[in-house]
Amino acid sequence: MFTVVNGWKKADLKFVLEEIDEKASANIVIVGLKDLILNSEQYISDLKFVEKIFVSAISDRVSQEQDEKEKLKQEQFEKERQFEGENFNLNQKRQN
Repeated sequence: MFTVVNGWKKADLKFVLEEIDEKASANIVIVGLKDLILNSEQYISDLKFVEKIFVSAISDRVSQEQDEKEKLKQEQFEKERQFEGENFNLNQKRQN
């Protein structure tokens, strides 16, 4: 399953575990999370279902990350525009 999907993170594994009603300790490492998923009843009985959850989790996270990057770019653009406007106003005042 883990070779089918690239770009996964620990949070994605935790999400999958929650979705298949498995519990993990707070300090568990990635290998432990993977083992819990691979040995879960849900994974053993319906591999494709668990893979779909995994793919969905990654897709949602990547989409949120892209949205956040776009929001930050827009905020930076607005700050630059505001700064340029303030500089223009200062230059106008100096010329008068």
